[in-house]
Amino acid sequence: MMSEVMCGADNLIHAPILTHKCKQFIYFFNHANDHCSYKGSGDGYKECFWLELGVHLPDRSHCGDVCSDSHGHLPKEIDVCHSQCVHVHDCADVCKADEYKFRDAIIECFDTCMKRSPVSPVGTCQGSCGGHSPNMKCHCDPTCSYTDDCCDDYENFCLVAGMRWNESLPLPNKTFNLPGFNVTSKDVENFEDKHAPHAVKLSVSDEINQRAEKKLQAEKAKLYGEKNQKKIAKNREEAWMKAQIAHGGQRTADGGLR
Repeated sequence: MMSEVMCGADNLIHAPILTHKCKQFIYFFNHANDHCSYKGSGDGYKECFWLELGVHLPDRSHCGDVCSDSHGHLPKEIDVCHSQCVHVHDCADVCKADEYKFRDAIIECFDTCMKRSPVSPVGTCQGSCGGHSPNMKCHCDPTCSYTDDCCDDYENFCLVAGMRWNESLPLPNKTFNLPGFNVTSKDVENFEDKHAPHAVKLSVSDEINQRAEKKLQAEKAKLYGEKNQKKIAKNREEAWMKAQIAHGGQRTADGGLR
């Protein structure tokens, strides 16, 4: 899964191993494991494994070059690949410690460390009980039982590990009892009152509507006034024409009087 996150599934299947640098990066781990397995699972394997990686695996300063052809050269996925590449080197530094002397211990160390990758598509509570998963994909604190956002392995790492001696696991169709609230029942009863909003809600919609209505009325009055003025002028002109005709004036060809 983490190899697909780093290089992309299509590249792992179809990319040529001789030219695809990201696929080569993954191949070097498999090669070191297979090549050194004949030395057994003790100190011989450990010395051989780290020697092979030291010879073939590009160091972390070359992660940009390793990821340049991952995921079809898509920038966002290349950034994910780079984060994963750096994390792999961080895991290698951790798993080189003297406490990991045998093959199974080294493989288990890498497996555990890979689950804690910041770009892992899933979260884990391994080593993170009481907080978030390392990649912030899910939660590992008791509250997640109420908010339904626990990591899938929350019960395995955070609840089973804390069981008392001779205590029984829940049946397959049941789960652990939910943890108690970290507040008193009185706080729960008064929660709604304490968190009710008391601020005055201001609204400017009424004021805006009033201003818009006043402006509209003014425009209507102006328009009506202009029409009324034209009507008055026309009436005056017609009255003057009638008065002239009544006093013996004659119309000209263009409608005037003489």
